[in-house]
Amino acid sequence: MSELPKESSVAVKAVLTEALAAALASAHPFGSNAGGKYPEWFRDWIAGAVPKAADAILALSGVAVIQLPEPTWQKTATDEENGANAWEYPDGEIVVYETGDYEWRAFGINHDDPSRLRDAAAALLAAAVLSGEASGE
Repeated sequence: MSELPKESSVAVKAVLTEALAAALASAHPFGSNAGGKYPEWFRDWIAGAVPKAADAILALSGVAVIQLPEPTWQKTATDEENGANAWEYPDGEIVVYETGDYEWRAFGINHDDPSRLRDAAAALLAAAVLSGEASGE
């Protein structure tokens, strides 16, 4: 199995670590909702525990954690046309309309460079998430 480029895995770990830290802090009784300040021991514990938890999640066998790309381009809806978001990759693009309909253009994923397939897969996942959100799924 090919590894993600180092900069991608670092970015994913950073996002995951931030989300885990926020979740742990929000569930603690010293949280801002309780009107208190986090004790130093708790801040130290979060700082040490969260990166370990992120590493454990990223190391799970059969589980992929990725950061979805932002759309390459967006089009605002007009009276004549629906709005759209698109993700381009080396062999084409995937377009999702605000209705949830989509087009996978230039389905040419036939290259020996695995990064091209990763790019297409990330674009497809991002489009699938938006399509599901637009159609209410």
